[in-house]
Amino acid sequence: MSWPSPNAFREPEMAPPVVTAPTPALSKTAIALSVSVMTVPLLGGLVLSRLAMAGLGQLGSASEELFRGDRLPLLKERPED
Repeated sequence: MSWPSPNAFREPEMAPPVVTAPTPALSKTAIALSVSVMTVPLLGGLVLSRLAMAGLGQLGSASEELFRGDRLPLLKERPED
């Protein structure tokens, strides 16, 4: 059995610390203002999506009625030779 090398018990070298740029601190007023500004488009999108779904449902019902056959004209039969 061989002994471990003398470098095996050394402390690992520490990497130099990473220096990052400080992030700007947002004030509570800026956060509150941005949240209140983004609320209006979010609610508008929800209302428009509900209206779109209702419209698509009505369009589907109308197309079902159209292709059901009640309103389609009867085709004349061709005379056979």
